[in-house]
Amino acid sequence: CVPGNPHGEPPAALAPASRPRAMVGQSRDLDSPRKGLPACLVPAWTSLVKRFPVTMGSLDQALTRAHTATIKGVAVVDDYLFTGSWDSYAKVWHVETGERLVNCVGHQQDIIGVSGAKTRLGATRFFTAADSVRSWDPRTGDCTAIFGKGTYYCVMATHTHVFCCSSSGQIEKYRYGEDLEEAEGVYAEGRVVTPYQTSKPEQLLSSHKQGCMGLDADLDAKVLVSASLDQTAKLWDLDSGEVLHTLEGHTNQLRDCKLFTDRAGAAERMYAFTAGRDNLIIQWDVASGGGGGARAPSAHLEDLLHLLV
Repeated sequence: CVPGNPHGEPPAALAPASRPRAMVGQSRDLDSPRKGLPACLVPAWTSLVKRFPVTMGSLDQALTRAHTATIKGVAVVDDYLFTGSWDSYAKVWHVETGERLVNCVGHQQDIIGVSGAKTRLGATRFFTAADSVRSWDPRTGDCTAIFGKGTYYCVMATHTHVFCCSSSGQIEKYRYGEDLEEAEGVYAEGRVVTPYQTSKPEQLLSSHKQGCMGLDADLDAKVLVSASLDQTAKLWDLDSGEVLHTLEGHTNQLRDCKLFTDRAGAAERMYAFTAGRDNLIIQWDVASGGGGGARAPSAHLEDLLHLLV
């Protein structure tokens, strides 16, 4: 519930040249639904708790577990569901039971993007983009690493690297893993005391004029696609960081992108899909790039914020 903002969009992001608003998290009692709700909704909360039980416990329990602001992203790895919110908190849930396992606390700004991945050695890590990018251990809720400085809109991780999208438009590529965390961080009795921290990326991908809101990668093809507020998408060589193609055709900010490989025909073909605030989904041929792609008007009446292929 964001008073005066029913669409869940930060007011500052309405202008093409602007960026999502940073909402500093306020301290509040997260275990009290009444304190977490606007005063006008307390009577409704009381009524709903009495009248509508839900599958995974009562609505009372569901509200107690909930975030106190818009949830901006989710990621799933194995039995873990990870959520990040404008309340500046991230939370880890059990996929089957809906139980909240741990809270991830540390950001001072609203969380805008989340991602999850398995490391090279098999551990699960989740990532949040806000004031810096943070890596989290879902078993303990500990922050295991901090990447970069400033505001970040989007994050995506492979099993060896994390890609952090700065508000400036640059994409910073960092190496990560539990071996690096343990070597550079400070631990005591199996818990993180001081996380590994770095603001020196292994590689810097510079071409966008504004921050990226979406990233996707194909590790086999070694291709990365990015969707930016500057109304363009770009295809990158995942190893060299070279721009392969700039995809121009949208008339408003882009909010997400996905890669898809069509293996149905005699020869495999890879496509990129982009979506944005112009209500268009555009399909692009990755090999050739350019050309405007195949435009598909959306059935949605509002901005397109996410894609799943």
